[in-house]
Amino acid sequence: MYKHKYEKYKNKYLDLTTPINIHNIYMTYDDDERIVFYNIFTDMLKYNSNNNITVIHFRFNKTDIVDNIEYIDNPLDAEIITIKGNKLMIKQTKIKSLQNIIDIYKENTTYDRNVFVYSGHSDGLYLIHKKIFLLSLKNFTEIIKKSIGKKADLIIGDACLLGNISSLNTCKDAAKYMISSPGYYGYTSMLSMKSLYKFPGHGKHKLIRYGEKLIDEYIDNIKVSANIILYKLHNQDLLDIINVMKQYKDKLRHYVCAINKQDYYYIDVECGLIDIGYQDFVSFQNKLDNIVKYHRYKRINESKISRLLIILKKPNKYKRESCDVFYCR
Repeated sequence: MYKHKYEKYKNKYLDLTTPINIHNIYMTYDDDERIVFYNIFTDMLKYNSNNNITVIHFRFNKTDIVDNIEYIDNPLDAEIITIKGNKLMIKQTKIKSLQNIIDIYKENTTYDRNVFVYSGHSDGLYLIHKKIFLLSLKNFTEIIKKSIGKKADLIIGDACLLGNISSLNTCKDAAKYMISSPGYYGYTSMLSMKSLYKFPGHGKHKLIRYGEKLIDEYIDNIKVSANIILYKLHNQDLLDIINVMKQYKDKLRHYVCAINKQDYYYIDVECGLIDIGYQDFVSFQNKLDNIVKYHRYKRINESKISRLLIILKKPNKYKRESCDVFYCR
């Protein structure tokens, strides 16, 4: 009898959730993408309960040419969507600078827990599409640091190819964990997952449990290829991996370990190190095991399933930044 009662209340206790701030930058580039966005927006309204959500929706067209936000001449068309409990507000605005974005999130930070989501297109280094170079990952981390004044609990890279060593290196001081893909990403968004809006209210490893549930729901519901990983950021194992890749990046062969035959500059790091005969590979693999806290994928096409990429060639033609610690143009 007592055991039955304990189990009943134990399960109820473990199912408790705590409200969080969800900060999202969403970029659309034509009317078809905006239809997708508003369908996702409907899901957000349906699944959210007590969370505080702020979406900055940038609206572009495919023919637009846009410089990085630090150098733009003309204000950018956007809408600010805030959802606080059951209260919805939508405001049309013009974004003139990175500081505008920071100020918007500052005004809409209610709770202690913070999740930042970028949704749109990415080449692994820039949050871009064709000739629109709105944000770099460095810009994104600056937004996080200056808007909440501390590390986010989680960054979600809701876009292609953000599961790479340069991305983790850039984000490691801005968040505790990161969910991203070392591969290509479909139009299904993490914003449409019920689990995003249910942050565990109890448990020692609740951040990891939260990430696991979110990834499980995503993989179980999509109908296209996907490769999604929860990474633990800013620990000694990640720093050691970064140092190894800095040392050996110039020895890796572009074509041997590409995740996609056409895009040979996106290289699986484990395959690359094996290929060059890296002597301490077992230790490297153990360290990678320690930062990859959860990994699931659905394989439909022939792309290589990677746990971590390195980008060996600058994939875009943007001229403002010529070098990263892992590559130069």
